[in-house]
Amino acid sequence: MALMGMQLFGGTYNDEVGYSREDCPNRICPDATLEPLPRYHFDYFVPAMLTSFVLLTGEFSDAMIPAARSNGPLGVLFFVFAVLIGMYLFMNLFVAILLNTFAEDLVSDVEDPGGAEK
Repeated sequence: MALMGMQLFGGTYNDEVGYSREDCPNRICPDATLEPLPRYHFDYFVPAMLTSFVLLTGEFSDAMIPAARSNGPLGVLFFVFAVLIGMYLFMNLFVAILLNTFAEDLVSDVEDPGGAEK
């Protein structure tokens, strides 16, 4: 998901849409009309991975608002689909691990019903 976000949104946070590409110490940019680069963006790999993690944990509004501002409806669609599909996959993974654990406990109870120790 991070690589797809980098392909779709990499480099779109620029001065044309109101974000400074220069370093902004203490979040104060040299050009007062621009805002600093948002914390969650897809310009580089590490921030893209961080943004993907934030999306998959369900806190997507902090990342989606700047993307919608700089990319319009495409940004919103990407985030909605990423959250829906990502949450679905993680929920299925969680349920599968839970069911596997219960199945292992059931098998161990069937093999040793008394729970006697050797």
